[in-house]
Amino acid sequence: MLARTSILTLLVAISLDVTSNVSAQTLVADMTPGTGSTIFSASVTIGDRCYIYTRDGLWRSNGTAAGTQLILPGIGILGEIVAFGNQLVMQVRDATLGSELGVFDVRTEKLDVFDLNPGASSSAPRYFRVAGDKLFFTCNDGVHGIEPWATDGTRTGTTLLVDIQTGSFNGGASYFTEYEGRCYFFGLGDFYVSDGTPSGTTRLPDSFTSIDNGRSPLEPLARIGSRFVFEGSTATVSNEPCYFDVATGANGLLKDLDPQVSSLTAGYVSAGGYVWFQGNTSTAGQELWRTDGTPAGTVLFADLVAGTASSKALPQSACGDRLLFFAIDAANARGLWTTDGTTAGTSVLLPMASTSVSIEQTMQEVGQRVLFSYEATSFAGHELVLSDGTAAGTSMITSKSIVKASSNSPVFHGFLGKRLLFSGSSASTGIELWSTDLTRYVRTAGPTHGTTLTSLDPTLNSTWKVSGARSPAGSVSVVILGAPASVPVGSTSYTGVVHHDPAVWFQLAVGAWSSPFTLNVPIPNDSALDGAWLTMQVWDFVPNGPGWDIALGNGLHAVLGN
Repeated sequence: MLARTSILTLLVAISLDVTSNVSAQTLVADMTPGTGSTIFSASVTIGDRCYIYTRDGLWRSNGTAAGTQLILPGIGILGEIVAFGNQLVMQVRDATLGSELGVFDVRTEKLDVFDLNPGASSSAPRYFRVAGDKLFFTCNDGVHGIEPWATDGTRTGTTLLVDIQTGSFNGGASYFTEYEGRCYFFGLGDFYVSDGTPSGTTRLPDSFTSIDNGRSPLEPLARIGSRFVFEGSTATVSNEPCYFDVATGANGLLKDLDPQVSSLTAGYVSAGGYVWFQGNTSTAGQELWRTDGTPAGTVLFADLVAGTASSKALPQSACGDRLLFFAIDAANARGLWTTDGTTAGTSVLLPMASTSVSIEQTMQEVGQRVLFSYEATSFAGHELVLSDGTAAGTSMITSKSIVKASSNSPVFHGFLGKRLLFSGSSASTGIELWSTDLTRYVRTAGPTHGTTLTSLDPTLNSTWKVSGARSPAGSVSVVILGAPASVPVGSTSYTGVVHHDPAVWFQLAVGAWSSPFTLNVPIPNDSALDGAWLTMQVWDFVPNGPGWDIALGNGLHAVLGN
């Protein structure tokens, strides 16, 4: 049996974190004045602004009371809001047009509604996923049924990709997954790959009748290298771990876990070089499995509750190279577990109240750590916890049990510099927008490590010259954000990779330099760049050091123009 950390020990550790590690929590804005609560529905961050949708409309916040303003009152938004370049994309309810594709430009703060299903009927766009320089989604134009579409953020650049099920029948496209700048999805028994154009959308023959990522059709498929791993059914097996190799086209069953029963796998998550999932057998019950993407490497990792009884181990999130998962132990106590892929490194990280579902609802990957709302007991209230997947690296970062949200509402709204915006509560305000300072948990460049950046403001058809130095000399990493994905920013004086990353705004360029260094970043003479924001940030490499792998400090900011 694997070692189980004492609940008492964990509670003592959390208690110590509360007294020594929590940061001050501040009410940002009472968006619903008085004791009434604001109902938060969706939020997203672009640059140094957080956009939040409530029942009153769309808000913009810079983390201050004065800078938190209702900018689109009365707008109706269904589901998620996606950051796409300098735009917010979402499903918007319109009294005349129905539920259609809404595109909001954060620079002009103008909303454009694309009536993809003309008239009062709704196209109901959903399943948004950024890949390359396109945003993929499904909708119903009233002619082709629910099918895959893509947009570049303009009306003319929004198009049906393929009519999977000919006519007005639904093609059922789902599991949109980005890989190497292209989007992969599954519909009506087949995989497809697309560059965001009809001519660049191709069917990839496979042997599956259905697939499932064991989580949600809104989430991408788990992957190892070029292999997607998921629960699949074929003509001969049902609900078993399967794979599709997008590089070679090879696909099929990884392993029939138990021919005597349906494996009913769930919770596919990539972490530490494996895809983890819950598998079911007649001899071990529902336990934690993993695969390296090969039949031989698909194995039962741990029978946490020995025999046919089940721990119901369900993978939840990667945490650096670790996996966080939920499980029930032999005493029927539910907890959040952690594993580094070894037996010795697998244990309970935090106990959970039997009624608590807060972790599942709020868990969010932040660089190499995970942030979530935690309820130790049914009566203790919720707090924010930041964890690197180890007991020593798990800290409660709020106190007073102020973290709250209404049913199915988001708890975290965005990061603005070193501050986190979240849903908090007090007796005098109800549930409102709060923030907490995460400086003590963040490793950044700046005065602490002596890294400096200097530059001249860039113009179109010029070169952005940036110089940096670290004292003492050492390696640093630099991130460039700001150019629209359709106009890549290039450079001839640094080594690194330039690619579009949907996790950040616009382009991401990462490379490592020894101090001192100079970067020359060409700015194309392209009108699409006029007025664009360009930011460069830097952080130090600290081997095995604490902190997030996100750029937070010592940034330069410029607005491009003529």
